[in-house]
This record gives sequence, C-alpha cells and structure tokens, in this order.
Amino acid sequence: MHVRWLAMQPIRGRNQMKWLDWVPALGITFAPRNIGPSNTVELCASWLDESPVWSQRLERRGRLLRGLGRALFIDRSAHRLPEIAQLTLNLSVYSAIKQAHSAMLDKLEDLGRDINQHRDSSKRPYGKTLRVK
Repeated sequence: MHVRWLAMQPIRGRNQMKWLDWVPALGITFAPRNIGPSNTVELCASWLDESPVWSQRLERRGRLLRGLGRALFIDRSAHRLPEIAQLTLNLSVYSAIKQAHSAMLDKLEDLGRDINQHRDSSKRPYGKTLRVK
C-alpha cells in the first residue's frame, strides 16, 4: 500500500536532517512546504533552535505559552489549508522502498555479525555466547 504524503518544513531546523536522510533513500525530490508554527511554543522554538539551553527552558514552560494567541494561529492555519490541499502529493516508489528495506536488513545482519565476533573474541566466565540472528 502506498501512502501519499507532502514534505513539510520542520519547525526546528535541526530536524530537517531527518528528511534529507530519508528522502534520497526513496528516490524522491525534496521540496518541503513551510506551513509555519501552529502555536506560540512552536514559534518560539523556531527562533531558539540553535540555543539548547533556551529550547529546554521553553519546553519546560511550554504549557504556559501554548494558549497565547491561539485564535491567531487557528485563523492562520485555516487560511493556509486550502492552498496546501491544492499541492501535488508525493508517492514513494515501491522499488525504492524495497531497496531501502533490503539495505536496512543487510546492515542489521552486519551488526549482528560484528556483535557475535566481539562476543566470540572475549572470554566469558560463564562459558556461553549468545547469538544474534
């Protein structure tokens, strides 16, 4: 089953790396859309992205800010939705998904082999080695 999807610009810039890693593996062009923040906390988080100390403080106090300007954000989102609904959606290529899945399984097998080699090379006082399959 294929799921149609649309790339959205993450509120926090550091989260864009997840898209940049995932999208090429599926053979898709990356063209994210910016829909903007949905509340005051997300707005502040986008400004504080590069400051871990302030980001953590914001997350701790986020409940207090979430309700601020709520009507403004709801209005803004309501006006953006019809525009977003008209955009062309992406559909992941099935062969690319299968290839990425096979590559992942190969890496997991390599990891299991490496773990077992490490276990075999070290002496175990209890005499048994677990095998990862």
